[in-house]
Amino acid sequence: NKRQKAKECASRVLFPPPESARVVYCFRRAQTGF
Repeated sequence: NKRQKAKECASRVLFPPPESARVVYCFRRAQTGF
């Protein structure tokens, strides 16, 4: 599940600061295949 992976990634990533931004950032990275 990409959304779950994005949330796991967001919990490890320290930036961008707001959690919602981290989820979006990780979701975009997941779509490009990391």
